[in-house]
Order: sequence, then C-alpha cells, then structure tokens
Amino acid sequence: VPLTQATHVVTSELNSSNVKHVLSPAEEFWVGQYSAVIPCKDPFAECDEGHLTYIVHFSAEGYTYRNMLVAGQINVEGPKRKRHAHRKDQWSLSSDQQYLVAHLKEGVDIFWKIRDDGRIELDIDAIRKYNLPEQYNLFFHARKFPAQALVLEKTLPN
Repeated sequence: VPLTQATHVVTSELNSSNVKHVLSPAEEFWVGQYSAVIPCKDPFAECDEGHLTYIVHFSAEGYTYRNMLVAGQINVEGPKRKRHAHRKDQWSLSSDQQYLVAHLKEGVDIFWKIRDDGRIELDIDAIRKYNLPEQYNLFFHARKFPAQALVLEKTLPN
C-alpha cells in the first residue's frame, strides 16, 4: 500500500472512532516530548520579539499534543491564532518507519521525518504530497510554514 493511501486510511480510522490506538514497540520508542526554539522573526512563530519554544508531545496513549511557549504563556495554536481547547490529535509511525505522523482532527496529516541523529524534522514536502489537496488547502490557507527547517529534539522521555 502506498504511503499516501496508508496514511489516509489510518487517519480516517483514528479520527472516526474513539478507539484507543495501541502503540507498537517501534512506536513506543518515540513516545516523549520534543521541542525547538524558533526566533520570533520567523513567520511561523507569530510573536513580536524574542523567541518561541515549540513543543510536541507524542503520548503512550497514541495522542499528540502541541504547544507554543512565548514569554511564559502557553498556547495550543500560537500567540496570534485562535486558542482551542486541549486537542486530542492522534499519531502513528509510518509503515516505512521514516515518519512520525500526526493525524489532526481536521483530516490533515503532519509528517515529522525521523533523522539519523534521533531528532525529528517537519517535512513540508511530505505534508504537501501525502494530503489530499482540498484538505491541505483548507487547513493551511491561513497558516504559515517555518522559514527554516523545524527540527525538534527529544527533551523529555515518555
């Protein structure tokens, strides 16, 4: 099954039910908190000065949470975006074990490329390639991508 089809099947299965995703041993390895510091001059950061700490947590229950920390304030979506209640998006390891894939409730998959050094990198090309154009355009219409590669390092184990 091509990666495109596999991720859409997983996304629809995960998001269409409240069934808890049981992690495989390979997925369990990636459980934890990952973060990166982004300067506010980057359009993705959407902050006025200083820097933003972008945090993604991949939980042992199969959920993923993301937060942005700016000057002591924690936001789910970002300092200038509409704040949402705590999201319960889900995640999985791609079948080729090259990506951690966040399956957002909106039906969009966010691809984090697993690097040889153990860090994960936002793969914008994979996000464009493996999402349906309608979903991609709807979700990313008002969002900005990082100016530079967004590379997250594991900061806390599970």
